[in-house]
Amino acid sequence: AQGPAGITDRGKETCTQCAHRVRRLVATRSPDVHRTAHLGAAAAVRIICTRRSRVNVLRGSRQSMRASALLIMAAMDISSTTALRCVIVPGNGCTGRVADANWYGWLERELRRDSPFREVVVPETMPDPVGAKESVWVPFMRDTLKVGADTVVVGHSSGAVAAMRLAEETPVAALVLVSACHTDLGDPGERAAGYYARPWRWDAIRANAGRIVQFHSDNDPFIPDTEARHVAENLQSEYSELPGRSHFFTPPFAECLEVCREIAASTT
Repeated sequence: AQGPAGITDRGKETCTQCAHRVRRLVATRSPDVHRTAHLGAAAAVRIICTRRSRVNVLRGSRQSMRASALLIMAAMDISSTTALRCVIVPGNGCTGRVADANWYGWLERELRRDSPFREVVVPETMPDPVGAKESVWVPFMRDTLKVGADTVVVGHSSGAVAAMRLAEETPVAALVLVSACHTDLGDPGERAAGYYARPWRWDAIRANAGRIVQFHSDNDPFIPDTEARHVAENLQSEYSELPGRSHFFTPPFAECLEVCREIAASTT
């Protein structure tokens, strides 16, 4: 491929070197990278490469300051980082560290290691971890976990139900729902959580979620597949019913990882 206009073959090699340097800079996730305004990568690299002096972004000399800033600006385009965040919301019963339960920590590590998400969030703990009341969890997701239009929410069980209720009012980038239901299943504890006391606003959830993906197991011991299929029908989700996965207690969860990566990559 040809380099930026005005760059010789030798200059193209330098452009490649600059691009590698930019990627290393982005890999540090320096706050300056996210605070700096966009500049076209080609334009930035063209300016950098036509400088006679060698730029070292780690030195604080006056000579390198302008070029360092240009490298940071170019990083915004050259890097593969998306603007999206991913927030993982567990099911109820996580009375300790959320990352130690089920597949939550595994998914967090995999996405941090190899995905373009800007940020991957697993809460340290959940408030009201056993009751999982809507009046507690939905505000916590919105106000503390900062779920919003830039966020892909991966919700499991009670976390999936909380994510659906949140999306009735709050735009989200995508919902990835695991073991979702729409009724209290005749359980007094679920009934007390508050999610099922009123009709679901399916149309609002569809309108507020950029994409909805759903996973369920054909032998879930707690949530019948009829529950999940009802959710899928009303949300018009991308529904997968996987064989023999119980309530999705153990990692790995390759299907969820793949779809999260796909959603993140689609916005880079």
